[in-house]
Amino acid sequence: MSKPEQASTRQTGITGITIENFKGISALVTIPLRPITLLFGANSSGKSTIIQAIHYARELVERNNPDADIPMVGGNAIDLGGFRNMVHRHDLSRTIWIGFEITPDDDGLPTLDEIAGREFDLDADYWQKLEHMRISDALLEKLPAILDRESAPEIRNWSQLLKQSREIVAGRKPDINAFIHTAGAEFGVGWDSQKQRPWLREFRYSLDGRPLLTITQENDGSIPAITQIDFRHPAIESVFAPLLGAEKGEDAPTAVSEFEKFFQKLEDSHGRVLLKGQLSVIPELTKPLPLGVSMDTTKDDYGYEFFIAAIVNQIVLGTTALLKREFEQFRYVGPIRERPQRDHRAPALMDESRWADGSAAWDLILKHYDPTSQKGDGFVQEVSQWMSQEEKLDVGYSLDVTAYRNLPEDSLLMANLRLLREQFDEKDQEFYKKLIWPAIENSEIEPRLELRDLKNDVPVGPSDLGIGVIQVIPVIAASLDLSKRIVAIEQPELHLHPRVACNLGDLFIAQIARGKLFLIESHSEHL
Repeated sequence: MSKPEQASTRQTGITGITIENFKGISALVTIPLRPITLLFGANSSGKSTIIQAIHYARELVERNNPDADIPMVGGNAIDLGGFRNMVHRHDLSRTIWIGFEITPDDDGLPTLDEIAGREFDLDADYWQKLEHMRISDALLEKLPAILDRESAPEIRNWSQLLKQSREIVAGRKPDINAFIHTAGAEFGVGWDSQKQRPWLREFRYSLDGRPLLTITQENDGSIPAITQIDFRHPAIESVFAPLLGAEKGEDAPTAVSEFEKFFQKLEDSHGRVLLKGQLSVIPELTKPLPLGVSMDTTKDDYGYEFFIAAIVNQIVLGTTALLKREFEQFRYVGPIRERPQRDHRAPALMDESRWADGSAAWDLILKHYDPTSQKGDGFVQEVSQWMSQEEKLDVGYSLDVTAYRNLPEDSLLMANLRLLREQFDEKDQEFYKKLIWPAIENSEIEPRLELRDLKNDVPVGPSDLGIGVIQVIPVIAASLDLSKRIVAIEQPELHLHPRVACNLGDLFIAQIARGKLFLIESHSEHL
């Protein structure tokens, strides 16, 4: 198995969760997520609630499903029961709030170009032209007063301003990333008493822990609207300051005034910016927000309106896109893992929901059969090493994948094999090559699990394994599989000897360098 790339020492992705009015959690709770987050406590203390909140948020973002019961990757292990059962104390007057802090990687929030999957016409010459026109207009307005006062220093200041403008704007595109560390997304789900169903009523966006913008849907079916904006947010001031902050006069535009002016032109009589054509508070990533600015234009009269719209779209769509990507990296392993059948076969298509009862772990192991070596590949070998080696879990068994061919007893091939066995001599080699070997080659190869009892050096089937080994193999496989980065596991130590439960910690720690993040719900003091 090739050596995995080392992850950055800076933790990225989802780095915090907030929950309010969800199941047993009433007041706002904030849970910082670390590479390993251990949820430890008594029964009914809310450990599983945190994992269920992630399942529910994923239903909201990916399926716009505020009345979720069986989540898409919950299998048979989770039944959320719909909004009535999720809202705290079944009080329909409450609003469920679930929020996430996201720390982008070095690429930052996706830009509008990246989200839409196409380049907008925003080259350096375009931005230079817009900025120079703005500075020129301002200079023409000031010039009569400057000449009247015969103020040479004032003229020098404006010359420096023009030079500074050229340097700042050259190659510049709208991008908030240089001015933020984290982004936040928070959902509010309420109950529509008239339609007798829940709806996603608010989506709040924040930067560096400070709220910036809220999209609200006042009731189920109404037009979503931007209802709250922090015009003085430090990130907004910072992104516009290089372009606007050079002017010193009392009437000079500022980041705050330009940003506020942009939205004031869009507001209705109730102070809302209606997002016509948008069906939910969760934006569609395939198109920019309807902010009255064509995102394909290169007309000179747009200028800063284009810049502001691009920044707002990057914050809203970029944060939503990152959150969706994080949810796509989420894997859930439930508290009870099923024993596979002796002749377990993997389905043609991998089903992520099968991880809930551990079945997908056995599917994944079988998928890692290598026809060249005719055994399991490096992934299977690594799972086996964690199972068998003394310095690792040392559960007393090894694992491999071998291949079998199924030959029906009443087939012509079996009849020819019997005939060859009974009457074989040297001249029958040609008979073997022509009639038997092609039939064998065309028969179906079926990978099968091969487990070995290391103490007695005998092969065993899954049905022969102890329940503790059956429970831990899906935990090992989910931890080692690099196709999903976030792994939530309930009771990984189930039915394990305390020594093995302790060593599970080594398994999780060893995967941090690969960029994995673990959310572990446990009752084990040993773990």
